[in-house]
Amino acid sequence: MKPKKQAAGTLTLGEAQKAFGVSRTKLWRLIAKFEIPVVTDLMDERVKRVKAADVDRILREAEKVKQGTAA
Repeated sequence: MKPKKQAAGTLTLGEAQKAFGVSRTKLWRLIAKFEIPVVTDLMDERVKRVKAADVDRILREAEKVKQGTAA
């Protein structure tokens, strides 16, 4: 079986889950609340991905809040 080609600059939900350090359930809850935007794969609408730039942005914002330097 051929591995699927990944969209440039995106992460699988499993990769995003690891980056955020949350459970699969928590990640889906955040997605459902529109706190984490997802991209639907054009070749297979069942496949959802997260933009790497969004993950980086959210993690940076969370770090600012943690340090108390959020604007």
